Amino acid sequence: MIDTFAADLEARLHPGVLEALNQCQMPEWNLISDGRKLVGKRLEVRVVAVHKQTGLRVVLSGPFLRRIEGSFPRLVPLCPEHQCRSESDMSLRWDNLFTILETLGPNMRLRHFTFTRIDLALTLDQNPRRVLPLHRNARHRRIRRETECYYNDRPGLARKGKVPYRMDTLNTVVFNGSYMRISLYDKVFQVCRHLTEVPDFPTGLRVEVQLKQAKRIAAIFAKRSGKSVSLADLSLAKCYSVYRDVLGQFEIPQGSRPAKFDLSSCLAILERHPECWEDLGSMRPLDAYRFLNGVGDEQLRRMRRDVSAVEFWLDDFRWSNVLPADRLPAMVDIGEGGVPLATLSNSIEIFRNS
Repeated sequence: MIDTFAADLEARLHPGVLEALNQCQMPEWNLISDGRKLVGKRLEVRVVAVHKQTGLRVVLSGPFLRRIEGSFPRLVPLCPEHQCRSESDMSLRWDNLFTILETLGPNMRLRHFTFTRIDLALTLDQNPRRVLPLHRNARHRRIRRETECYYNDRPGLARKGKVPYRMDTLNTVVFNGSYMRISLYDKVFQVCRHLTEVPDFPTGLRVEVQLKQAKRIAAIFAKRSGKSVSLADLSLAKCYSVYRDVLGQFEIPQGSRPAKFDLSSCLAILERHPECWEDLGSMRPLDAYRFLNGVGDEQLRRMRRDVSAVEFWLDDFRWSNVLPADRLPAMVDIGEGGVPLATLSNSIEIFRNS
């Protein structure tokens, strides 16, 4: 459920830790940098080290541990591709984190962590080739910037220059806000991006919600003013509830069919049939609408919203159906070579006492 995380803290180190790192006497750690940073009007010694097995990154200043950041799945390094399906899976990873941190300082479980970044992510048993095109024109209530779309490069070939190869398979859709970033992408393609061939599996939709800034994260987790997110707030049930709430805020009118068959309906149907785009000058229908009619940004945004509503209605797609409220959704773990792994799941268990 949690992917990347970062937190600030102030935890005293064991005596001699900095010297041991500098002299390579802690074999489980790699010293990345040992320098000074101007803090206010004084210089502070800042040491950055990385845990070899898990990639956990720590920042040390003087006798204190100041910051940690890392990958939550890699805290179980033997099987990072397996997603958390129970509270015990989450607890195992937190326990491993504290075990690692306590090689640097005592009583790490008692420290206060101020989380400045939390990425919530699931790899869903949904077909990316169905869901990604649906979100090309979608809008999210918390994000005002333009949606970013990325298309697959040719397998096995490096990208040349700034212009990607023209491909007809949508790989990634990104909604990039100031404190929230939502990414939807094809996990199978991401795992196989360095291979000459990508297997064709109709599953593996990865959906990531990146939350930044401690105050914003606290507000999204419904904390009272002045309170920050604690470890107790990062249970699987709570994280999933926040994740579901965020994805439920896409501006998708639910229920009724379009009131009339108008231009937005025609464009939505054409968007679903790339084989017809050659007749539009090899442009997407919405691009052709903008170019040929000379419409402005605001008019285009309204048309994209209307087209998106028709597309979701035509496909009968709703996040509330994909992400049920009382249990985890259908998930899939993608292993090496992009192969879906057979993983037993008991997702109802985590919500019994929540």
